[in-house]
Amino acid sequence: MKQCALDRIVGISSAIAAAFSFSAENILLARFSCQPHRYFTITVSAFALTLCVSILTLCRRPTFNLGLRTLPVLAFGFTAAIGHTLLVLAVFNLGPGDGILIFYTEPVFVIIFSAIFLQNAFRWTDPLFVGSAIAAVFVLSTNIFNRRQEEEKGDTELIIPQSIFGVICGLFSALASAASIVIARKLSENEIDYSVMITSYAIQYLIVSLLPTTLSKSWGILGNTRDVLVMVLTGISLSGGLAFEFFAVTKENPSVVTTILLSEVIITYFGEHLLLEKQLSWQICVASLLIIMTCLGIIITHSEENEGNKDEDSSLLENSHSRCREKSLLSRICACAVETPKSEQT
Repeated sequence: MKQCALDRIVGISSAIAAAFSFSAENILLARFSCQPHRYFTITVSAFALTLCVSILTLCRRPTFNLGLRTLPVLAFGFTAAIGHTLLVLAVFNLGPGDGILIFYTEPVFVIIFSAIFLQNAFRWTDPLFVGSAIAAVFVLSTNIFNRRQEEEKGDTELIIPQSIFGVICGLFSALASAASIVIARKLSENEIDYSVMITSYAIQYLIVSLLPTTLSKSWGILGNTRDVLVMVLTGISLSGGLAFEFFAVTKENPSVVTTILLSEVIITYFGEHLLLEKQLSWQICVASLLIIMTCLGIIITHSEENEGNKDEDSSLLENSHSRCREKSLLSRICACAVETPKSEQT
């Protein structure tokens, strides 16, 4: 009993550390949002992530002989890399709090993709979650546009297009990340080592990051040692978040871990308020509440069926737990949002 209680404490503490690590990455990214070399931040961050993941992979020594599974693994890495790159662009154009809040519409896309590609049941509550997420994005977008107009004293020629671009990047980052989660769900059925999947993501994230960096000619920052070190710290924060998240789900229920990770939204907003002196508004509070309620609702309702299956077959219980651990590492919030396909329930 004491060991079980200790595991829970360690798991919850690791989940909280993961939320703070992800929030730190978002706030560090905001440091470069107005600088001409901001896109180089993505490349340096991706490089640091790749190094950390490479160390993890060398320690685990997984097999890379994937055969026919090579293409799905590459597809997972590519969609995850595109999703994170778009998230960084959203943070650059909207700020860390607004950017990450829009990204947290991801579970809604997971529901839709799961119903289409995994043949999961579409519950009557799911349209409510979709509507709640849409309302949150609308409220937040209205606040963003109004705030930007006030900051620029009505000059909307550049500000409004930039804000719209940021919202679009945030939504498409959630879309791409949801696609990677569904792919990861299918791959987890083949018992592919998670380190192989994360390696695919890290390497392709580095490759994808080279495009905006090259187009913006941001390589000149190499002479600024201080900024480069902060960029490296950004990548280490991302790596630390992934590491803490994986460690948390080996000690605690994935649903509990992903619920704790929702605090990333609150931590990021308060960090932005304290460190970047951004004012909080009622629209931000309402949008945050809608997103958090949506995510909690999805986690609860989509975990019920898995809980019921536990009483039916003990071997299925162990397999389900294993897959949930893999998904939680690959997703910041949807560890149990993707159900067990109907074919596995029979």
